[in-house]
Amino acid sequence: MDWSFISKNSLYCRFLNYGLSGENARLETTYLGCNLVIPINDIRCIHIEITNACNLVCANCTRFVGHHKTPFFMTLEMVEKAIDSLEGFPGTVGIMGGEPTIHPQFSEICEMIQAKIPDRRKRQLWSDGCNWTKYEKVIYETF
Repeated sequence: MDWSFISKNSLYCRFLNYGLSGENARLETTYLGCNLVIPINDIRCIHIEITNACNLVCANCTRFVGHHKTPFFMTLEMVEKAIDSLEGFPGTVGIMGGEPTIHPQFSEICEMIQAKIPDRRKRQLWSDGCNWTKYEKVIYETF
């Protein structure tokens, strides 16, 4: 099941869940048509794409977010599975999209991240800030 999108330097990587976690997990990386396999411990940050919905429609978006007729929102169960599969990952775990604050369960996802990733320094949020005022408290508590 393909459920998150991450980056390492200028490489865009797609994390595939094969039921593996920790150092056994691998990344399928596509860059200029080349497939590479990178050990997960060589990655500094993994981003979980909780939605492809976006308030913007940027022509230069490499994710083509905001261009979908029907947006995708990860279920809380899927977000939990994604976070749990990264147990022991030494880097940071971020949430992104689309625009993650558009997710209807953004607050619950933040609470889950707080509970499952106790070290605040290992949490990231990638957002354009469109709902910053609405979620300011939970954003500061989480990230």
